[in-house]
Amino acid sequence: MLIILILMTIIGNVLVILSVCVYKRMRTFTNILLISLATSDLLVGLIIMPLSLIDLLYNHIWPLTRIICAIWATTDVLLCTASILNLCIISIDRYMAIISPLKYSRTRDRKLATGLVSTAWILSVIICSPPWFVPGWGIFADYNITSDSSSLFNITNLPLSYDTFACVYPASVPYRIYSRLYLSILSSVMLSVYFKIFRVTSKRESLIRKTQGTIRLNAANKNRITKQSSSSLRFANSLNICLINYKKISEISIIDLPSLFLFCFIKEIYIYPFFIRVYFEISTEIQQTVTFEKTDGKNETPTSIRKAKHGYNLLQPRHLLMKAQDHYLSQGPGKMSKSSREKVMYMKERKALKTITIVVSGFVICWMPFFVLYLIEVFFNEIVETKTFPIASELFLWLGYSNSVLNPIIYTMYNIDFRRCFRDLFSLGCCYNRPRTMSVKKLHQRSAIF
Repeated sequence: MLIILILMTIIGNVLVILSVCVYKRMRTFTNILLISLATSDLLVGLIIMPLSLIDLLYNHIWPLTRIICAIWATTDVLLCTASILNLCIISIDRYMAIISPLKYSRTRDRKLATGLVSTAWILSVIICSPPWFVPGWGIFADYNITSDSSSLFNITNLPLSYDTFACVYPASVPYRIYSRLYLSILSSVMLSVYFKIFRVTSKRESLIRKTQGTIRLNAANKNRITKQSSSSLRFANSLNICLINYKKISEISIIDLPSLFLFCFIKEIYIYPFFIRVYFEISTEIQQTVTFEKTDGKNETPTSIRKAKHGYNLLQPRHLLMKAQDHYLSQGPGKMSKSSREKVMYMKERKALKTITIVVSGFVICWMPFFVLYLIEVFFNEIVETKTFPIASELFLWLGYSNSVLNPIIYTMYNIDFRRCFRDLFSLGCCYNRPRTMSVKKLHQRSAIF
């Protein structure tokens, strides 16, 4: 079972790394940060988990050299610290992307991502290096197994000598406090940033829900408006030409174009630069959707359009002119307004936040029990001497290791881009007659999770 877990960890994280390295479309800023996280998880699968399995099979009597023991224990702490630092960087990146999507997007480049990743790994090396230099913090110092201490490690009927030792973390109280302190600080930073992100996003969306309402325009009576509620206005008539979902509108001007259709201009929109959608209700089966955006106090221009099924039958011949005009306005030289770009960027970052939040939650759930037990082992000797403590310690340790295989599964479940890349990499071009890059042709067109 543990061997399968190790293989899944290696294969899953190799796929994540290859997906970003092979496919150019996947080389986004956040994915570069995820590569650093996947690298630490891959090293856990290649180094830490196999040696931990060997240690478990030998009943915690270390069968290898002391230098390998020191490298194993130090690398274990190093990779755990690197994972937390990478998650902290990702959380700060998510926060900046949500708060200021357009401004921050201009500063996000490959050099910045590389610098952040390098900083995370350098800090990880610095944080985990004291056991190599501080007296009394040695990995295997004073841990030679004797007959008195053999019961602590569940060792029975084994020849003991001076060179027989258990490869464990330093048990000195200062080291445990030091290591637990920096882990707590990093985890607190990460969780506090996510708390701020959720507070900002929930505040935005609650304001949108409170201020969102409807306005119905009427072809026969275009100027008579009756107030329906604090967030809704309605034109009094039975024939509904268009429906506007709005937030806060200071002035509406209406122009009747008989040769085309009824057009609505919104001069001022407040609160947040989100879409204003206008529905041209031709019948119960046919409708057209046009999106309007604020453009520095000027009249609005459509930025996107979606035609309803079978809509052409009733719109002949004027639908051809409408289609050409809408296509020009949405994809022509006018391009998108600043608020439209902010809307698109915000929605992309909001989708990314969901996946990253699941990744962070998985890390906390997998590693928190081990961190708690790590401190209990120092301060509560009576608990350590119980028969269930070694079992719980081993279980929580491997629960933490299992987080390394969890992240690729999360990417596969919640990110269509990674899912397509994984499928394409598994096929190796043998299952398709087309080139391997064809399977990711539409990456970031239908999905923009990262």
